[in-house]
Amino acid sequence: MFSMRFFSHKIQSVIKPELQSLVRYAGAWLTSSTNDLCYINPNSSPDKNERSIAIYCIHGTGDRVSAFKYLAEKMLPDLPEIISTIHLVTFKERGKGIGIDDFARQLADKIVTDQVKDVIFIGHSRGAIVASYVAEYLAKQLKINVHGVITIGAPFSGTALARWPFTWFSLSVQQMKKESEFLKNLVRRITYTTHHYHHIGGEYDIVVPPESSYTEKYLGNSIVLKNKGHLSMMLSPELSNHLINCLKETEQKVIRKSPFRQRYGK
Repeated sequence: MFSMRFFSHKIQSVIKPELQSLVRYAGAWLTSSTNDLCYINPNSSPDKNERSIAIYCIHGTGDRVSAFKYLAEKMLPDLPEIISTIHLVTFKERGKGIGIDDFARQLADKIVTDQVKDVIFIGHSRGAIVASYVAEYLAKQLKINVHGVITIGAPFSGTALARWPFTWFSLSVQQMKKESEFLKNLVRRITYTTHHYHHIGGEYDIVVPPESSYTEKYLGNSIVLKNKGHLSMMLSPELSNHLINCLKETEQKVIRKSPFRQRYGK
């Protein structure tokens, strides 16, 4: 029989990190920039920037660019040479109930405006679904080369929080309901994709449980961060270290391709 002390400890281990993260999140959110942020990779040589990869980080519902600020700054010193910049993006018409496809078109427009051809997406929660939509529905026609999609707490199987009244005034939340046709169609696309996905979940994520945060095709490219929830994993060194490892693996795959091989091949 499990004792009450066991359950009390278990509950604290789940709730305490999330509450601490929520406090940090709230402070960062309140002081967050309302404009896009761009970090330049200090390890990227200017003479090699003719062909490089830009990272675009996409935050989730109700969040701001501050969601990725910790991770971006933590990763910066260890970024592979092939990465030119990290972009933390904002969106227009938030709070007006627009859909994930609308956010995706805004993201695609930013990439085109930035004149970027080679990208890696890192998305959190709804942001991961937005990134996946761009990769699967928009990238090819816009001639955007997607070298990787890293998803963090992505509701590929939906989220229990996508319910009334939130679904009443937000199409994007409605699209993240469990068993939604929108998600089914997206996951079906990913099943036949040529893009490389890597899924990351949090052991104690109650917004998007780990079993909802991956696609079957890329189950082998999925990890679950121990003792982390939906917010706390975004502020964890474990996640930033894992992202760097993912980026280095991607770099090794990309430099085998021309013209990257000529510029970055050792």
